[in-house]
Amino acid sequence: MAEVVLDGTMPTADAVLEQVGAGLAGRRAAGKKALRERYDTARAELAGTWALDPGDSQGELDTFVLTHDDVTYTPPAAARRAAELKERAQAALAAAEESALRDFVIGRLPSAIGSAWTRLNDWVTDVNRKMRAAEASSGVGVRVRARLADDLPPAARTVYELACTIADADRSREQKALIGQALQQLIAAADGESMTERLAAAVDVREWVDVHYEVIRPGSSPQRWSARTGLSGGERRLVVLAPMLAAVAAAYDSLADTGLRMTALDEVPAEVDERGREGLARYLADLDLDLVCTSYLWDGAPGAWDGVDAHDLEAGPDGTVVAFPMLIRGLIDLPGDDFAFSEPSSGPPT
Repeated sequence: MAEVVLDGTMPTADAVLEQVGAGLAGRRAAGKKALRERYDTARAELAGTWALDPGDSQGELDTFVLTHDDVTYTPPAAARRAAELKERAQAALAAAEESALRDFVIGRLPSAIGSAWTRLNDWVTDVNRKMRAAEASSGVGVRVRARLADDLPPAARTVYELACTIADADRSREQKALIGQALQQLIAAADGESMTERLAAAVDVREWVDVHYEVIRPGSSPQRWSARTGLSGGERRLVVLAPMLAAVAAAYDSLADTGLRMTALDEVPAEVDERGREGLARYLADLDLDLVCTSYLWDGAPGAWDGVDAHDLEAGPDGTVVAFPMLIRGLIDLPGDDFAFSEPSSGPPT
């Protein structure tokens, strides 16, 4: 009967009785058992806020009393009171959420953004240090360059300038207010169905940078790499492989430490000379990656130095690929290690 009693404006008690009478006209009467079941359901749903108890019976008509905070309400009055309580609760919730968001945005989020920016730049520095090992015999190498994007939105640029270049303790009250406003603008404009998704998208510092590669030649200034950069076949392979392997390692860094850090290459090309291949082995070891690959002229993948077999693959008469054990590096040290074992292992390590 809710749709009859509460259809728009709140009626008076007499009007409710008239509406109920009109609504019940021609309908099948419910027995006391069905009424008791409905009562139990309604009472359970109202528990904790409203109390619904049996009232004085009027002949064969059972009545019920609806109370809130020990005050008795008629159905129309209860509906009005419920609407008032709903508005108050919504206002209180909005105020609490605004306060919590303001405290989080101004108090904790800028520090987290600054830390993320520092980690991003530390990763670039660390990868560039490791990539110095992956140089061609000509001395040509590659490094990653990450710079702030020129087309960064104004709100994101404000957050960068105040969160990534100024320490928390050095921010003035005005700067804290500015960064709070800018962060709320970013969150409001971010994509995502939940607040968590919008927040993650709004403050993803990886989206604030442009990334490119620079080719380093001995005695020359770094040159931004492009398809027109003059490189030999082996140099070009190393320039492409080194950043790609760094990206693979970075993806593994975001996963559990117990997972396999394995990368698969179709081929380590023959045009990469011996020095380049050995440098690539050192680089893969620094990234803590295990390589599975095919290779021509390379008698063992870098992972083989950790005791992984190297196999010679041949096609059988029926097209089946047969793997012949070729070499086990065992305990032989990686190229560039400062230490060496007394006797290289001639067989599988025990």
